[in-house]
Amino acid sequence: VTVDTLELWFGIDFGNESANPLYQGAKLCLNSNIGVTLTEIVVPNSVTEIRDYALCGYQSLSSLKLHSKIASVGKRALYGCTGALYIESSVVNTKVDGESLFYGSKFSKIVIDYPILSIGDYTFADMECLTEVVIPKTVTRIGDSAFRGCSAITALEIPSSVVKFGVAPFEGCSGKITLHCGIPDCNYTNENFLYGATFSEIVVGDSVTYIGRHGFYGYDKAKIFRLGSSVSAIGVEAFGGCTGEIVVANSLPSSRVKTNGALYGSKFSRVTLLSSVATIGTNALYGCEGELVIECNIP
Repeated sequence: VTVDTLELWFGIDFGNESANPLYQGAKLCLNSNIGVTLTEIVVPNSVTEIRDYALCGYQSLSSLKLHSKIASVGKRALYGCTGALYIESSVVNTKVDGESLFYGSKFSKIVIDYPILSIGDYTFADMECLTEVVIPKTVTRIGDSAFRGCSAITALEIPSSVVKFGVAPFEGCSGKITLHCGIPDCNYTNENFLYGATFSEIVVGDSVTYIGRHGFYGYDKAKIFRLGSSVSAIGVEAFGGCTGEIVVANSLPSSRVKTNGALYGSKFSRVTLLSSVATIGTNALYGCEGELVIECNIP
């Protein structure tokens, strides 16, 4: 398919998927460069609306950039699109007829460069090709099932701005998750923000000071937990039932009640206290039965 300009292409109204030749496997070219497939598309600044089915099925993409003036994206406009997506617009949480902006897309990387406040419910759900998402540091909430089924993600960074998680936001996700935000209180397993996830490595970043009551309760999928250098408070049974190994970089807090100890109820096979640990609080290790590796100087 050859067009004079991208402005003309984005001005076409397609009635459905089949009306767009890209959905049938066609490639997009410009008249000024006939025969050369457009693999990198920067939407022109004059375009403020991505219409229904605009790039539906276009699998020749290596990158797509949506600028800040884009106010709306139509139904299945990005369906089947591949490569990397760079978004400088507020349209991230767009839904049309109940379908998210990314419904059916095959992007491997998404970079959000706009100060959105939330990742909406089901926003990235079932994006099985997605390996990387860059979340802006303005996000305060990650919604229900926001990343459900994103099984190809190898590493996910949650910024310190996040204060609330919806129901099972990471269900089906694996690999590594790094949490730069506080770990919220919850009741038990079915309310844990990692419910349904299979992350093998969980890193609590150096900016985190508090791990909430039952914060990781019942999470037995991780091979290793890494606690950052600033964690100074750990809620009741925060690691209850957790397995694998835990590596601690900061002093473990004290508790007057044995069953409120920092690692009480855990089932870690190994607890490693790094050289940066200055003190081990009263009852901090009460109930631990696995191997204890001490790399610090115990006063």
